[in-house]
Amino acid sequence: MEIGQHNVERLDRHWRLLSPLHQAFVTELGRTGVGDAAFTLALVLTRMLNTWAYRSFSADAAAQESGLTLAELTRAVVELVDLGALDVRKKTCLGRRMTLYRLGKAIVSRTGTFVAPPEDADTVR
Repeated sequence: MEIGQHNVERLDRHWRLLSPLHQAFVTELGRTGVGDAAFTLALVLTRMLNTWAYRSFSADAAAQESGLTLAELTRAVVELVDLGALDVRKKTCLGRRMTLYRLGKAIVSRTGTFVAPPEDADTVR
């Protein structure tokens, strides 16, 4: 994956906006030897996901924000799930199948920082 200057600046902005706990998560993920596309996607998704609640995300928006194609994004999601960086839950709501994600407990347990949800978990993004 080739990263242009514009994407580097965008990813740097994502890094600076992460909380110290989320930075610890991304740092630990980097130690696993994850691929560039998966690491980039994790950097983007970490701001949207947490370890307590499953949420969906727009593949198109995530691909655009990370600079990945939809095919690269799909492979990156599979890699992150296989590494334990993302947990997946399938849900059907009103006849519509949804795939929901949260930050993976396998990576979180290595950081030792995400031990309990904050008092107001709804405000964590």
